[in-house]
Amino acid sequence: MSYRIDVVTDSVPDAIRHAGGLMFDRRRAGWQVVVVTDDAVHSRALTILGARIESPGDAESRLSVAERGIRTVVAARSQGPAGWELLKPCNELLLWGHQVDEQSTGAMRPVRHDLSTAAQIFKAQALFSTGLATIVEQCEQFWVGSDSRTGSQTSTMVGR
Repeated sequence: MSYRIDVVTDSVPDAIRHAGGLMFDRRRAGWQVVVVTDDAVHSRALTILGARIESPGDAESRLSVAERGIRTVVAARSQGPAGWELLKPCNELLLWGHQVDEQSTGAMRPVRHDLSTAAQIFKAQALFSTGLATIVEQCEQFWVGSDSRTGSQTSTMVGR
């Protein structure tokens, strides 16, 4: 069985800011980490985290993983329904971004990923390589659908 995390974004620096630690920790645990984007300018930052870039048009590899493995998708809440076609099918959907109001979250609930010490260091280096401030929090915040098939409904930690 294979494990894969796809981070769907228009902006690699934005993805690193919000999910760089999760990308690093999952790669370190043996997952394939793919950033689905047209932004190839910041490929060095993704290399630091152990991730690779894939074009949004290359859906074949995402679909084959979904048939025989576990797939987590991470994206911005602002991605919008039109961009969510890239997100399916998956076992777990994590969205980053602020809650505007309760109605906008629907069946979503907040979860967090506590970054390992190594993830904090590597995320800071990836941020530095994109020209962003290297301030790294100890955890990353996400929204997960209440119908997610991973973890219990009461968990507030990603992958726990």
